[in-house]
Amino acid sequence: MINPVAINARLEVIVDALGLPYSEFENAANGGTNGILSFAERHGQSLDWIILGDVRPMLLRGNRTS
Repeated sequence: MINPVAINARLEVIVDALGLPYSEFENAANGGTNGILSFAERHGQSLDWIILGDVRPMLLRGNRTS
């Protein structure tokens, strides 16, 4: 189940970890689906984690070798 409170918490973690201005959180949190999609694309973040809290895709992406 999608939990908007959890999504906002994860967005805040990303904003804090990347040292982004708080306006990035506000735009994503208040922009609906398009706001979250734009945020994830701009900052290279996993929608799996933002929406569902699933870190596996991020971990796998970081573990790939070329």
